Amino acid sequence: MLADIFSTFTQEERSRKHSKGGLGLGLSIVKNLVELHHGSVDAKSEGAGKGSTFTVTLPAHESDEIQSNAIEQLDSPAMSGNVTSRSVLVVEDTVGIAEMTASLLRHLGHRPTIAVNGGSAIQKFQERIPEIVILDLELPDMNGLDVAKELRQLDSSKGALIVALTGHSDEKHRQLAEKSGCDVYLVKPVGVNDLARLASHPKLRAGEQA
Repeated sequence: MLADIFSTFTQEERSRKHSKGGLGLGLSIVKNLVELHHGSVDAKSEGAGKGSTFTVTLPAHESDEIQSNAIEQLDSPAMSGNVTSRSVLVVEDTVGIAEMTASLLRHLGHRPTIAVNGGSAIQKFQERIPEIVILDLELPDMNGLDVAKELRQLDSSKGALIVALTGHSDEKHRQLAEKSGCDVYLVKPVGVNDLARLASHPKLRAGEQA
């Protein structure tokens, strides 16, 4: 398994006792984050039941080329800051991820609020309909697709941009999300540029012109 564990959705065969696991995204996210910092990560193990050692290697000093690439990325159209500030509802039950996403949105000039489950998402949506909803489809109290349907019923103008956030990349799940009222389908892990592009989505632009 060591050659494949950093690939998306990879899981070792599980016993019945441990049948409920994640989607196989954690190590893929680790690899992507480390590589964004121009580092590397590898894993070693002597076999099943003997544990694993993960090693992350990061550069001590950034070269001029690395700094130049970072500046170029921040100056890209998606990150230029020349976008309309949006009200965003982040629906995510993992508090750390929700706060990180909100922090990135604030950095991009938006006004985020957080809901940690479907019930609170519906309540906050009713209090004030946001322009964008970033909706994790795996919630502890409700199916995310049901939450999307409920939000669509509350949004009589259908003006809010509902963004499905999930670990499933297959067409079946995409179609289910679309039928439930989602406008955008993003597969984890989501990058900063993905978030930046949401503010200029054609649906939001059309609403401004109307």
